[in-house]
Amino acid sequence: MATVFTISAHADQMAIYWGWHINNLPGAALKATCETNHFTHVSIAFLSNFGNGRPPRPDFGTSCDAESGGCKSLQKDIIACQRLGVKVLLSIGGFDVNNYTLVSAEEAHRLAAHIYDVYLSGYDIDGPLGKVKLDGIDFYVNDASTYDYWDVLANHHHYQSQYPIRREKRKTMASSSSTPFLPFLLFLCVATAFTINAHADQMAIYWGSHMKNLNQAELRATCETNHFSHVSLAFLTNFGIGRTPRLDFGTACDAETNGCKSLQEDIASCQQLGVKVLLSIGGLDVEKYTLASAQEAHQLAAHIYDTYMSGNGIDGPLGKVKLDGVDFYINDGSTQDYWDVLAQDLNQMDENMILTASQGCNHNAGQADIPLYNALKTGLFSKMWPRFYGQPCTYQPKDTAAFKASLQNWARDFSNVDLYLGIIANPDSEEQRWISPRELPGALKIARQHENYKGVMLWNRYLDVKFLEDGNRAPYSDLIYRIVNPSSNIRMPVGF
Repeated sequence: MATVFTISAHADQMAIYWGWHINNLPGAALKATCETNHFTHVSIAFLSNFGNGRPPRPDFGTSCDAESGGCKSLQKDIIACQRLGVKVLLSIGGFDVNNYTLVSAEEAHRLAAHIYDVYLSGYDIDGPLGKVKLDGIDFYVNDASTYDYWDVLANHHHYQSQYPIRREKRKTMASSSSTPFLPFLLFLCVATAFTINAHADQMAIYWGSHMKNLNQAELRATCETNHFSHVSLAFLTNFGIGRTPRLDFGTACDAETNGCKSLQEDIASCQQLGVKVLLSIGGLDVEKYTLASAQEAHQLAAHIYDTYMSGNGIDGPLGKVKLDGVDFYINDGSTQDYWDVLAQDLNQMDENMILTASQGCNHNAGQADIPLYNALKTGLFSKMWPRFYGQPCTYQPKDTAAFKASLQNWARDFSNVDLYLGIIANPDSEEQRWISPRELPGALKIARQHENYKGVMLWNRYLDVKFLEDGNRAPYSDLIYRIVNPSSNIRMPVGF
């Protein structure tokens, strides 16, 4: 019987497996399945009998007999499905783990070549399904005896693809009914369209600092990746003790010479794409900002609202903009007394304004040991992204105790605030404790145990793109996007 899997994502879809005992049921034919208009993807199950020197062969149960050429008639049904916009996948593996395995990289390469040539290439090969060009592969693998070569198989298909990265031409999809198989899912970017995901995970990113010399690092290009739900412009600083607030985006642009007004168009473009653009206040250098009184908090709130949030047509440092919210990136621990006043003022000026908070990950539940403790306790912040880098509580794959404890403290103390995992986008320095794409699923597995966990925040776009410039295959965000947001249809490079 066919089994339906649904996606817990922003726009819910249905996918289905086809095969096994189909031919005697009215309406169960492959073409009829697609004509219901219910399904975005149909996986033909299964290609099996591979590994240990065995030649791969389809086993579709009683639907058709591939060995006698009886499955060639599916060619017309497959074409009909594809004309209806349904993606037709070949599911490999199956229920019986004795019928398949991969015991070496060489076997993975041979299987990849067979699948590509016979089912995916469009080389006009008259294979078991006739002359077809399927849309992708579904990995339905229950064999937990080895984790070592499924990533080789997936990676082989990636490099054989004639299409650019992130074009939805052919997909590699993963399905598993057994928990021990998670190490393989890492390479396929966990929980694709056939995996139920309780969290619709998102990615946020900071933008600013040393941008102008890197391709793809511009603000508009950052939003056009379709990776990010929120982009925080970093930073508005130089405030408190009578100082006039000013923007400091590093070399991205010079606000003092009006060089950041050109960002107006990029900001509008991002917002049209549905990306929330935030102004991040504070920053790395605690000497450049503080709030020494409630009066200073009131004055800063008025400046931020009038210049960046009101939409009153003020031609400010970013041009005439109406940003979506304010991010508090506060490292100044000298006072906790007035950040809550600032948050309350901003909320009173516009109750729809998004307020987010970034702090170092070291925090003990119930203790006012972080600068924004009182502010977060107001209940006005919708999101927080503790920074799990450059801190003792960063993720260590071989010793996760501090990481787990920190997440627990954040999730419990601020249970009404969406929790994002703040990570750095480049192994910039050893002490920062960068989390590689191979390690990230382990960190997310722990984070996803908390109900208010919602995604990942990256510091920052410069480091993200520099990861590509440093000789890697893609920006860091490209490599982790399908791990963080597995319901996405965007193809990412696998096997990093």
